[in-house]
Amino acid sequence: MKKTRILFVSFILMIFLVQIANAANVGIVVEFPDNSVKTDCVSVDTSTSGYDILQQSTLDITWSSEGLYGYALCKIDGVGDEVASAAGNCVWDPDLFWAFSILGSNEWQVAPVGAGSYAAVDKDVLGFVRSGFDFLFNPTEEPPVKTYEQVCEKLNVKDIKVYVDGKKESGADEDGGKIDVVPGSKLELKIEIENLYTDSEDIRIEDIAVEGVLESIDDGDDIDDEANDFNLNPEKDNEVSLSFDIPLEVEEDSYDLAVTIEGENENSFPYSEEIEFEVEVDKEKHDIIFDKFKFSNDNVDCSSSASLGVKVVNLGLNDESVRLTILNEELGVDIQESFELSEDPFEKDNSFSKTYKIVLPSDINPGVYLLRADLFYENDIESSIAELNIVCEGNNLEYEKEHEKNEDVKEKINTEEIKINTLSAEAVAGAVTGSTVVKKNLSNKNILTASIFAGEILVLIAGVVLLTHLLRK
Repeated sequence: MKKTRILFVSFILMIFLVQIANAANVGIVVEFPDNSVKTDCVSVDTSTSGYDILQQSTLDITWSSEGLYGYALCKIDGVGDEVASAAGNCVWDPDLFWAFSILGSNEWQVAPVGAGSYAAVDKDVLGFVRSGFDFLFNPTEEPPVKTYEQVCEKLNVKDIKVYVDGKKESGADEDGGKIDVVPGSKLELKIEIENLYTDSEDIRIEDIAVEGVLESIDDGDDIDDEANDFNLNPEKDNEVSLSFDIPLEVEEDSYDLAVTIEGENENSFPYSEEIEFEVEVDKEKHDIIFDKFKFSNDNVDCSSSASLGVKVVNLGLNDESVRLTILNEELGVDIQESFELSEDPFEKDNSFSKTYKIVLPSDINPGVYLLRADLFYENDIESSIAELNIVCEGNNLEYEKEHEKNEDVKEKINTEEIKINTLSAEAVAGAVTGSTVVKKNLSNKNILTASIFAGEILVLIAGVVLLTHLLRK
């Protein structure tokens, strides 16, 4: 049963590949007597006749009846020879006819057969012009030379910018090139695509798809990315991005990156272009990093504990003996670990992972604490910092209450000072009463301040009484 399934899949794949191999995209260039030029592109099967190619184009074609040598071309878009109604033949102009040529090596070559008898060849360009003929009956006129790319490649990759970890790569562009990365790099391509049809041609390109495949870089598997499909109106462009995260576990090697751009114009002519890049992964002899050094929850209560996750990866080309230290004196943390790391990125011991439980001291104060980790290997040190925010809800509540109480005291003191400044008997009485209230609400820390304030009030009252007595005399 399994063999039958494999044979069936192989048969379907073979048919699909044969269809691709037999596809032919053909360009058409027509120059009219007023010197205007019209172009078109048709996608057909290989060996499709010229008659069927022109029939599938956007040109309005008038043919003669089928004769011994097939069909004769009478008119293109209404320009040319009339058709005899009885016989169905072109009524030839003695001085002009539609000359048919095929572009080869950037010059027109007179076709050995008529347009109707031509058989399609991929990326051929067919040329038509109203022409006279010389004494050998060769056409005296030629349409303007336009290559297949000029006629049919209307979906153009205008620009590609390549960035590695945010820095632009100078060795890669829209023509491909080499890209240098290291394990863990972020590779990004910004691709600008344009529709080269003119506004007068008014042909939109639709369902444009952009995909990139970085081959075999992830332990033999591909990494791919694709942009959202979009449409482009004539003379418009659009920029899309593709991004690839280079694995930490990767062999030092060169990897192929293929970017494919596909689309189809509104006349169903397909576009496809592939641009190839070489991604070069470089590794240092000795290179160990913290892939992780972080608390699972970096906000914890002072009465609980914290979980600290650590992962160390060897990105270098050598096996390494490593010593890990994690320290914080205030939290009583002093962790020492030693381990071996393999240079093989696909071996289990290429990395070291562990979770440590940090038990907080009973007398810990709230605040932010920093734990420092160091990796010692060869002649190098790699360091990292983890942050832990300790929150003591009870202490914080007490602090808020004390803060509110002090604010109330300040407000009452300010109120009594305003009353005293009126120098009225009612204000003095109010101040005395108020001072009593203030004393009741003062904390032990403010007893001295309150005493001084009360003394100043008594002196002020005595002064007022003395002044009143003197005035009566």
